[in-house]
Order: sequence, then C-alpha cells, then structure tokens
Amino acid sequence: MAERGPHTRIKLKLVGNYLTACSDVHGEDLKKFTYFETHAGDGITVVDDEQIDGSPVIAANRGVNVVAMDIDRGKVEALTERLRPHGERALAFVGDACNPGDVAKLLGYVPTYYHSLGFLDPEGPGQLPFSVVQQILKHTYTYRNPPVWTRRPELLINFPLKRIKQNAGLLAPGAAESDEAETERPDGFPDKLLEVNDAFFGTPAWRNAWHQTAHDTELSRQALLQVYLDQIAPMYDFPPQHILVETRSGSPQYYLIFFTNKNLGDKVFQTVKKAVETYQKERWVRENMKIKLSLESFGPGGERLSRRSLDDYL
Repeated sequence: MAERGPHTRIKLKLVGNYLTACSDVHGEDLKKFTYFETHAGDGITVVDDEQIDGSPVIAANRGVNVVAMDIDRGKVEALTERLRPHGERALAFVGDACNPGDVAKLLGYVPTYYHSLGFLDPEGPGQLPFSVVQQILKHTYTYRNPPVWTRRPELLINFPLKRIKQNAGLLAPGAAESDEAETERPDGFPDKLLEVNDAFFGTPAWRNAWHQTAHDTELSRQALLQVYLDQIAPMYDFPPQHILVETRSGSPQYYLIFFTNKNLGDKVFQTVKKAVETYQKERWVRENMKIKLSLESFGPGGERLSRRSLDDYL
C-alpha cells in the first residue's frame, strides 16, 4: 500500500474520469476496450490518510478489460487479489517495463483492432526507456477499407518532470560534456544519470534544450517536455494534450500527457482535462481555507470562536 501526496489524487481522478467516458462510449460492448498499465503497483494508495483505489482497480470497476504488470511480486499478488472479483477480464502479472519480452507479453492481451488505453506511469525516467514507448507504438492495426487508417493504443504517459530535472541539473549550462572533460568524474555517477535521461527521451537532444533554458524554471520544463512530445506526436493525428500536476505547495511534480488518433478521444480528454484543472483550483482553495478557518477559529486572546461556514470566504 503506497503512501502518496495529494497530487496522486489528481492523477487518479483524471484516469477515472477518462475511463468512465470510455465505458460510456462502448456501452454494453466493453470487450472492445482494453486498459493496460506498465507500472501498476498493488492497486491501492493512501492520500492524506484516506485509502483509495489505484488506477488498475479503477479501470476494472468501470467494467473494461484490464491487464497490468509490475516488477514487484508482492505488489502484483496484492493487485491480483483486488482484481479477483472481476474474473478473467482483469489480470496482473510480474513484469519489468524495461524488458521488451515482458512488454510484449502485456501487449499480447491487447487486441490491436479494438480501442485501448495504455497508462505508462514510471516514478522516474529510469523506469521507462523510450524503446518501450516505441514498442507500444508499433502495436497497430491498419484498416484497409477507405479511408485507410491505422489504430494504435491511446497513451497516457507520466512525464516525471521533477526527477528528469534533478538528473539534468548535473549537466551545468555551458559545462563540458563528459568526453570533453580533462578528468573523469568520480565513478561516472553524473554521466550515468545523464544517460538515464538520454534513454528516457530516446535522444540526447534534451541536453541542448537544458543548456538553453536551465536559467528559467518554466522555460526549462516546457523545453524538456517539447523534446519528448516531438518524439511521439508524429505517430498520432491529434496534437498531444498535457496537464501539469503539482504538489500541495505548488511545486511541479510531473506532466500527464495524452496521445490519441480519434476525434472523440481528443474531445473527451479536453473535457476531462478541464474538469481536473478545475479540481486543482478548488483543491487550492480548500487547502488555504482550512488554514484560514483554523486561524480564525481563535480570538485575539486565544479563546475559540464559533466556526464559520466556508461559504463566507468564497
């Protein structure tokens, strides 16, 4: 059971809202939609002392087909137990998202000719090399009847911004690359972390983007994101959509990026995105009002006053 910050609730809310829309679209023929996940966990998480369902359980509860994997055997056993009430349409197995064979096994449960959504949810860039994304992008089916078009999985990807920038920080703007340095860095530690970013992006182009924007927090995160989007966007008919998820203190944590080839998927996600952004704003109000209400519940001398309604502040 994972202990997470409030930003996790935002992620699960987005997944849940989109899956609800998908289940509504497919109606009684839910076998035509498959949800798959590469970093599934144990199917439950704790946010602010509240136990809530994880994304694979949310998907199963929506009535769609679910296949999930995780590298941790204990987590998979716990998830399997939580998916048991859903029978054969929901399963989990032990698998490493960095292992092409395990990814191929996961995709083997995903019919190429039906609608599918893959959630790639790494905690850091080292858990999702770009080669894995490429493998999933090749899981396609081409319809030959006019108009000819190719179906590939919709993707929701966690772009672990915080960890990416931590690694990038080892590449000082304007500093010499490792092969230009006069002496090797101790144990090659910084170089290894930079290579983790290289593998995640599928290109070292992020290094140049970081050199040019590292002086500006907002510009740098936008530049790094764009390098990643440019690698995947050509495979989809609609521009990728993304939402920035922050911690309670407002610190950027990660982007959630959505890719789709269908007009309906694009429209639905736009609606879901707006709902989640509204929820984030409301959460900020709730958190700040909790503090304000707590402070104003005491008088000048420390005596407790009657609690006022939150509506008085809105």
